Amino acid sequence: MPSLQELLNHLKNVGQQKNKGTLQADEVIAVNQHDVAYTNSDSVRPILASSGAGPCVIMAVYNPKTKTAALTHIDIGTKMSSVREIFDELRSDGNDPLEIHLGGGNRSKASKRMLTRLIKEVDKQANVEIKSANLLDENIEANDLAIDTRTGEIFTNFDILTLDERLLNESRMFEIIMMEKINNTSSGRGPYFALRKTIDGRDMQSQNEYESQITNIIEAARNSWVGKLFNAVIGERSR
Repeated sequence: MPSLQELLNHLKNVGQQKNKGTLQADEVIAVNQHDVAYTNSDSVRPILASSGAGPCVIMAVYNPKTKTAALTHIDIGTKMSSVREIFDELRSDGNDPLEIHLGGGNRSKASKRMLTRLIKEVDKQANVEIKSANLLDENIEANDLAIDTRTGEIFTNFDILTLDERLLNESRMFEIIMMEKINNTSSGRGPYFALRKTIDGRDMQSQNEYESQITNIIEAARNSWVGKLFNAVIGERSR
């Protein structure tokens, strides 16, 4: 197994072309930190998007045969077995070729450990190709990534207002909670948690269930002690 640096050098050669997109809010599923979402070209929301990956990494996986995709916002507390499940979910016959796009990560030890675990997991998969990657880019504070399942096109920059602001706030709170859990362990390497899964409906009923799920997550986060502290800090800053 090559070292992390060797793999990063290879992925740097793969590169990732900057592509600004104008995304329509009613076509986009905003993927939160520690979440994975699935959709396809026939969905009412065929585009997956996530924003603000610094220590985190956003990974899009696309099946060009079925025009189905998953996008996940992986953080340092992510259990890699749940990442492994993404590849199984997207293969219709067990061996469909899959395309991968990666963006994010920073120079912190925790981020590098997480990235090492992720790349090892990707390396185990058969018939996958990393089509683009922008990792540990010191010139970017935080990465954005979106994929349109109708075409397989990715976007590395898009109007942040097309993402649900509630999700962005909940993501920041979740990051605080996750860092607290990691820092409270002696090794700083766990515990790890499975990704929260959302399968976007191929009809509006499933989309409404998705919105309801997100509302419940946000309400729980707001009522936690971290959420109350977060809201108090944000409120103070906005004065």
